[in-house]
Amino acid sequence: MNIVKIRDIIRDKELRLAIDEDVSLQYGTYLLVKGAKDTFVAQALGDSRNAPSIKTDNDLVFKKLLSDQEVEDFKKLQHGEKERVCKAQSFADKLNLNARFFASRIGWEGQMSSFFFTSPAPIDFRELLKLLIKEFRGRIHLERVSDRQRTRIIGGIGSCGRIDCCQFLHFNNKKVSLDAVRDQGVMINHNSKIFGLHNKIKTCFLYELSDYKKNRRYLPHIKQEVTIKKQKGRVIGLDILNQRVKVFLENDTIEVFPVSEVDYPNKKEAPEVPELNFDKYNVDIEGVGIENLGRDETT
Repeated sequence: MNIVKIRDIIRDKELRLAIDEDVSLQYGTYLLVKGAKDTFVAQALGDSRNAPSIKTDNDLVFKKLLSDQEVEDFKKLQHGEKERVCKAQSFADKLNLNARFFASRIGWEGQMSSFFFTSPAPIDFRELLKLLIKEFRGRIHLERVSDRQRTRIIGGIGSCGRIDCCQFLHFNNKKVSLDAVRDQGVMINHNSKIFGLHNKIKTCFLYELSDYKKNRRYLPHIKQEVTIKKQKGRVIGLDILNQRVKVFLENDTIEVFPVSEVDYPNKKEAPEVPELNFDKYNVDIEGVGIENLGRDETT
């Protein structure tokens, strides 16, 4: 048996499914899965592979791969999402519920309708559910999600110009704290770039956090007094990945030194690693960020 990670489209849940080895699945493949309560359409989030040590959701049974025509028919069911969301929002407003609806999905053969919303606190949506059942005829699935989950569902482009990381970097919904930002030497005060589309700290700060923590142990602290070739100085900046220290020297000059040339109390010797060389980017350890030095001005 092989294991594949899938997403239940109607509930936006990630699951692990066991399938036969002769079934070929790739990223993005649509398949039909039988669950404990209903049959739903899912999408593969990766290739199937042999991983016997990984636990699967035992109540899931693989039914079949969807043909191109079945996928097209399923996508047609999703048309009219805006109207469905607006109708659900109007019902919530009518009942004075503090909820914001933003997405809706239609299940296999139209047997179920799901609605996603955010709210600052749990709400009693029993009356809302009655109105939705009466309006859309059939089973209704209501899902209250977090702001991060909302960003993953609707998508978007982050301040970096790329797809927002919350769409694929989940880290088991782990909370991202300010310590993750500090450990990477990023300025916090008055820096709106540390927040994503969900107005919370970006998930990508967890992506390389372990590397930053490991390398940070071999560097002095900011404002720490250090000695470089018999000159006294004070640390004013760190380049954690390249293991460099920016020092304000006693002769009122500022220079950047490899940490191997800097002496300070309780110094830990780092293992030898090759220095990172950037062809197009230069790390500005004053806190400005990364400057693109190789940009083609003609494009």
